[in-house]
Amino acid sequence: MSSPAPPPPPGPEGAESWTEFTARLRALYEWCDSPKYRTLTSRVTGLSPAAISNLIGRNPLVRPPETACVRFVEACLTYRGHPDPEGELARWKAQWDALSEQQANAIGSPSPPTEPEPSGAAVPQSPPPHEQAQAPDPTVVTVPSLGQIPPERRRPAVHPFALAGVAALVVLAAVAVIVVLTGRDDAPGAHGGATAGPDAKPVGNPTGGTNEICRPLVNTVQSDTRQKRLWKKVFQCANHPNSALYEHPREGPKISFMYTKNSWFVCWARGEKHSGGNDIWYYTQGDRSADKPELDAWGFMPASQLVTTKHPNPGVERECPFS
Repeated sequence: MSSPAPPPPPGPEGAESWTEFTARLRALYEWCDSPKYRTLTSRVTGLSPAAISNLIGRNPLVRPPETACVRFVEACLTYRGHPDPEGELARWKAQWDALSEQQANAIGSPSPPTEPEPSGAAVPQSPPPHEQAQAPDPTVVTVPSLGQIPPERRRPAVHPFALAGVAALVVLAAVAVIVVLTGRDDAPGAHGGATAGPDAKPVGNPTGGTNEICRPLVNTVQSDTRQKRLWKKVFQCANHPNSALYEHPREGPKISFMYTKNSWFVCWARGEKHSGGNDIWYYTQGDRSADKPELDAWGFMPASQLVTTKHPNPGVERECPFS
């Protein structure tokens, strides 16, 4: 008696947010019997356990990278022996493109000022218990749009002198914010640990973005197979994709490659001066091993590959105790 045919794989259609898209990825992972991350990565090239954690782990990336999504879907389909992985990949790619376009349109169109936006996002499912320890916990702080902030109630007319006092308070508050931002040079791990003086400048993004300061991810634990230790906090930074990692903080054999654009890093170290004009390197785990696979893709990325202008980055609060 032949065994029943496996159910069709879950598709991405109907996912109206990145949270729902992530839930569909988790459903696909369960459909292929939830294999170990390492087992799944052996089915395709360019997919690492860290990349899978960024997709379906305990705290996945808010916007899953397109390349990692495609490789993950292909790995799940191949592992389960699906007869038409190419057709399924086209469905997932189309839905990813639709959500990306939807996000771009939402950024370009301001929300209505009088109605808070509905909260229809699905609650992400918990990952399988045997994979939870691998999650790198990348987090993103979401700032509500103007449409999510309810308008203030109308107030009676206020005397002009009172209005002048309110304006003065607003100016003082703005000055206080600027002081806080310009005082970040004294964060733990900054070069020399010195407190920023009156000549210190805020870390500015020349492109006008908000990726200049790396974000500490406090509730994370990363297992470092190279150093044989656990890191209880990592730091999420914007970086250039397809960056090479090296065994030591200097040029040499490329031991791995990083495909993601928002990646976590463990610490920074001083080493050889690179094309970025400084000697700062950041330690992390790449997405795909190259030379020396025994290092499990752990290595150093030159600071020139981070989307920042100040190094060591004030947000990376740990200096590497090794190099």
